[in-house]
Amino acid sequence: MNYPKVKRSELSNGMVLVTEDNPRSRAISLGFWIRSGSANELKSEHGAAHFVEHLMFKGTKKRSPLQIAREIERVGGEINAFTDREAICYHTTVLSEDTDVALDLLSDITQNSTFLDIEMKKERDVILEEIRMCEDSPDDLVIDLIYETMFDNQIFGRSIIGTPRSLKGFTRDTLWKFYKKTHNTGNMFVTAAGRVDHEMLAKEIESRFKPAHAKSSTKRHETKVVYKTRVKKKPIEQVHFVLGFKTEPFSSANRNALKLLNVYVGHGMGSVLFQRVREEQGLAYSVFSALNFHRDIGVLLLYAGTSPAQVNKCFSSVKDVVSKVANEGIEKELLSQTKKRLRGLLLLSAEDPEERMNSLGHTELYLGQTLQLGDDLKEIESVMVRDIKALSENIFSKEFSMVSVGSKGPTR
Repeated sequence: MNYPKVKRSELSNGMVLVTEDNPRSRAISLGFWIRSGSANELKSEHGAAHFVEHLMFKGTKKRSPLQIAREIERVGGEINAFTDREAICYHTTVLSEDTDVALDLLSDITQNSTFLDIEMKKERDVILEEIRMCEDSPDDLVIDLIYETMFDNQIFGRSIIGTPRSLKGFTRDTLWKFYKKTHNTGNMFVTAAGRVDHEMLAKEIESRFKPAHAKSSTKRHETKVVYKTRVKKKPIEQVHFVLGFKTEPFSSANRNALKLLNVYVGHGMGSVLFQRVREEQGLAYSVFSALNFHRDIGVLLLYAGTSPAQVNKCFSSVKDVVSKVANEGIEKELLSQTKKRLRGLLLLSAEDPEERMNSLGHTELYLGQTLQLGDDLKEIESVMVRDIKALSENIFSKEFSMVSVGSKGPTR
């Protein structure tokens, strides 16, 4: 099978361009990435990366906030952004014929945002509402809290969004300094997927961005895992709990084996976690696992939401599942089925240019090199039963952190 090929170029202005051209697509998804996120903030900058991301849409020297929104929407496209612990990404998806519209807009907001005081004040209030929304969404809140717990008293574990106190302490000068030290060509790269002309994009990006004199001075912080239990009391109907296990970073040779383990344990209705906890025992409506890769570490999360009366039984059921996987691994036939499922997930995502743009971005962020989809699929096929057994023993036979949100927590 012929898969779209990934191309990577180091540009004369210090930026990197990574593309994957799919001639069958009518769209292009374009991402401008900053190699700094909340984990690169100083102690005094908690929430600055996320705040700056918001301000990129609040006006430039030649565009108002309304013009930024409507310029993409008038061609039927979408524009958005996200802040993670190790990156910020500004991205658009448009028809390939409107590539110049997306490119011009992303180039403008990342270089010419004005940070007007009146927009800062309004956006601070917007982010405070975002914090309140998270507090009222226990299934989101518990994920934030597991990072705070696993990386206790470390910048890596802090909430990405910041706190009301940290937001109120920001001045324009604080945010402007963070913006200038992170949003420069020495700290940026671009990914694009869909119908892409790599050479044209390279020329356009080189012409629009001047070389930076130095790379960003943002600092990398430690990622030492702390194993503890935390209960966040809230008067709500359910108890939401998450178990957090330490795994390996994105660069690990076991990356695809870890993906297979995650799919087998808790990704989808056929997973052993879903079948045991929901289908056989009826203990939860929502139960799943999630695998998060980072530069220096990986985190495997197991989530369930259940009633206070059932919380201990549900927790025991989740533990039983991981204990069984640790002790028995995976049968050969089940591994074959899991490989087919993961292959299908990857090939279906290859049809979505935004998914591929995002995947290219994380590969560049963590590896600084290309990964061809075909090579990934071959590596998945090469994973053996013994590989899954070794990984599951290493992960699930060790300690874990746990956080719960609700009227009570499970008893360990």
